[in-house]
Amino acid sequence: MRLSSKQTFLAVLVAAVLAFGTASIWIGGRLSDAAPSLPGPAPEDLPMEQVSFRSQSGSTIQAWCARGRDGGGAVVLMHAVRANLAMLVPRARFLWKAGYSVLLFDFQAHGASPGEHVTFGYLESRDVRAAIGYMRSRFPSERLGGLGTSLGGAAALIGPQPVGFDAVVLEAIRSARGNDIPAIAACVERVPLE
Repeated sequence: MRLSSKQTFLAVLVAAVLAFGTASIWIGGRLSDAAPSLPGPAPEDLPMEQVSFRSQSGSTIQAWCARGRDGGGAVVLMHAVRANLAMLVPRARFLWKAGYSVLLFDFQAHGASPGEHVTFGYLESRDVRAAIGYMRSRFPSERLGGLGTSLGGAAALIGPQPVGFDAVVLEAIRSARGNDIPAIAACVERVPLE
């Protein structure tokens, strides 16, 4: 029995859709796999203390913290997807030399922090809040800034707002909404200017 051109077209179309769907599921699974990697030792030129704290993501977050100058402010540094806290060392060094206390941490399912899957901001937003809580308890009188790259920036925007920063810098973030200005503005607590 010979297939008509319409039947052949439909068979090819169904096969292509099934192949695309299978490939999409496989690729999506690989992209969301945990990204464990050990960052190595803390840099010797920074007085980093290895710390950890619990997150509502279900993970115990692994981090490095360096105390800056009293009254110099504090900054939480948030890394990109499939990276770890080591990518932020140059920025932490710059900020610490300027007097800031700094916290670099591994999101859940990244670096040394345990987790099953990268959630592209959903669980990682809980890690941001845990990092803020840690820094607020450790440096209660300091103004707190956030610096997030890619996933780090997105995680600061996801979830209840304001997230708790006094100032925020977000790099290389992208959303499907197209206009993140309202979300970015909501991310920062309103602090009266002195």
